[in-house]
Amino acid sequence: MQGKKSYKGYFVFFILLLVYLVFALRYSPIFEHLGSDKEVFQYIGMLIKNKGLPYSDAFDHKPPVIYLINYLGVVLTPNSTWGVFVILNSLGFFSALLIYKLAANELKTVILPILLCISFFCINNSNGLLEEGNLTRQLAAFLTIGILYIVFIGKKTNIKKALIGFLIGIIFFTQQNEILGGLVLCGYYLLFEKGFNIYTFKSILKNSFFFLLGLLIPIVGILLIINHWNNYNDFINQVFLFNFSNYIEDKSFIIKIGAVIYKFAKIVYVNKVLLVISLFIIYNLLSNRKNEKGWNINSKWIVVFVALIFQIASTSISGKTYGHYFLMFIPYVISLFIFSFNSIKSNYVNYASIIMLGVLVFYTVKVLPYQKPDNLMLSVLTKEVASVKGEKGQFYSLNARYLRVNFNLNITSPSRHIYSLYINDDIAKEVIEDLLVNKTKYVLFDNRDVDILPQSLQSFIYLNYKAVITYKAHTLFKKQIIIPNKSLD
Repeated sequence: MQGKKSYKGYFVFFILLLVYLVFALRYSPIFEHLGSDKEVFQYIGMLIKNKGLPYSDAFDHKPPVIYLINYLGVVLTPNSTWGVFVILNSLGFFSALLIYKLAANELKTVILPILLCISFFCINNSNGLLEEGNLTRQLAAFLTIGILYIVFIGKKTNIKKALIGFLIGIIFFTQQNEILGGLVLCGYYLLFEKGFNIYTFKSILKNSFFFLLGLLIPIVGILLIINHWNNYNDFINQVFLFNFSNYIEDKSFIIKIGAVIYKFAKIVYVNKVLLVISLFIIYNLLSNRKNEKGWNINSKWIVVFVALIFQIASTSISGKTYGHYFLMFIPYVISLFIFSFNSIKSNYVNYASIIMLGVLVFYTVKVLPYQKPDNLMLSVLTKEVASVKGEKGQFYSLNARYLRVNFNLNITSPSRHIYSLYINDDIAKEVIEDLLVNKTKYVLFDNRDVDILPQSLQSFIYLNYKAVITYKAHTLFKKQIIIPNKSLD
């Protein structure tokens, strides 16, 4: 009997791994498109490997965990994105297994949890959410699934209380504003026994002690790393002060929340797997109605729903609604689906499984065909700039996407300002000095930035460099060498 259970477990693992690889492969280095945020993170990972410092040698406003993940990726596969792809997808597959275990534990069946796990693959690896991958919220969503698993499966232990504190700390140093939903889950775990029976004050203090003990590990660890880098001021200014003064939009918080809810509703409508899961949640709740006065709602569902509300507020802080921001919603929506099957007959679970299978097959046939990206510009740039491969400060891209050239050729940027979005007159002066000091040979200019880049920087480039390659909106300039301009159009 034990052998059969073990065999079934291995079979489920193999099936889920195979399907996961099918969906993840489209974002592998074989098929990947250039991104924006991920190019910055990969570049900074390379910079750390080359003894450079985040914040001091490369301006960016994310906490350091994503840079450290990319650093590990570069160590595994130098000048290749396979390393970080393997790291993130190992975490992604592990979190998917936790979803399967969570669903199997609650639903007491196998098929629907498998289908739900595959649904997670589909949703999490959709272009509208994952975009080009290697994102802070991608990692934070995986960690949130870990918190959900700990909170709702198994007996409470001191180690688990410390572990959820540890995970909250890692989420904070991955994406600062995405911890509110997780804190709700942690609060429930620390304050309540089964259901909503509150612990004694003494037990709450004990639980909080172990939570804080776990939380201290990433806090102390990150601060020690920042101390090793010796750039506390740059870290504070960029990760906290800059975000408050420049990145958060000055709008009514109610308007921000409305925009986030509206954008997520559009995502749900477009992503048919997510739409079907959402409709099941609503139908299941209606089916669980006891009488005209109330519903028989699982207490776990209530906790997750409250956590989702706080997560919506958390995501709304910046006022922006990029698709990948909603990766953080997926763990909560899937958990709401799992916990909505309360007092529902097994036959209904079978019908739900058939519907889920049909939707997944339809989705897979529609979206899976892999498409090779158009990386002609990257190939031509890399070939031209290869003459300065490995030479510090010899290629400067004003477009974050083409930091991939720096990454591929192991060329550190001459300036810490590695994308054009926040370059003002003072920063332009600093960039010009960096180009002069490093005698930078190549500069890549995105002509679409002509309205946002200071005129002083544009004039310096045109006066000291000659265009050697143009392709669509981009021009590659080479220092002091007059070469007929070649067009790839």
